[in-house]
Amino acid sequence: MSLDKVLQNIQKSKFLKDKKITSFIYSGLFLNIITWLIILIFHGRKGQISLHYNILSGVDSIGHWSKLFEIPLVGLAILIINSFLVFYFYLRRKTSLIYFLLAGLLAVQIILLISILLISNL
Repeated sequence: MSLDKVLQNIQKSKFLKDKKITSFIYSGLFLNIITWLIILIFHGRKGQISLHYNILSGVDSIGHWSKLFEIPLVGLAILIINSFLVFYFYLRRKTSLIYFLLAGLLAVQIILLISILLISNL
């Protein structure tokens, strides 16, 4: 399917007008942006920080603060992939699968935000 056909399908369908779907996607995007901002504000130019903490042995991974950007980058990739899957299943009218994917999208963003907050010790 070409990009033009995909864009036409978006315009023809009521996908972007569905308040439930767009609220989940925009909420996930908002949480991802908050995660990026927390990293920039609280870890910007700090140098070496603890990247991973294990309950049994304590800090077991130390690295440059820019390595934290991998966490929201993974979240953004999951958000994009889930959004395309939601659109795909929306065209095929698989509503239960749509809401499962949307709940997963939001849950992943919340978990990643919490992990950044725990690393930040805020």
